[in-house]
Amino acid sequence: LLRRFELTLLEELGMSIDFSIVENLPPVEQEQINEVSGDYDQQINILSNYNVSNATQPSYWHFIPEQGFIRADGSLHYPCYQQQHLQQIGNGNLTDANVLLTCKQLMRQVLKLYLGNKPLQSGKLFINRRAK
Repeated sequence: LLRRFELTLLEELGMSIDFSIVENLPPVEQEQINEVSGDYDQQINILSNYNVSNATQPSYWHFIPEQGFIRADGSLHYPCYQQQHLQQIGNGNLTDANVLLTCKQLMRQVLKLYLGNKPLQSGKLFINRRAK
């Protein structure tokens, strides 16, 4: 429930996460992405024009503030998220425990952007609710 609330809250505030690049992206070779890793628009152009016949699909992504998801290549110091988990989150399927864990990590990363070092009190709400 909490993860769904967090996703809905971000959406209602106009800060939703765009999962479409992870869901609908054709496979590409990692070397092509690395060539333009600093320019998100160039990455999108390469991805939209790439011939997928001999490519391999990556399985991990970074979420970069102000850019969104980019392929993980091991050179950035951002958390990595498994593509299948991100696809499930984007589709609203939060039934698998591993997908929930990925969603939790992603929500912490995103919410920290907006809250800074202010602690969330949501855990206390759920603990108090269970105690009653």
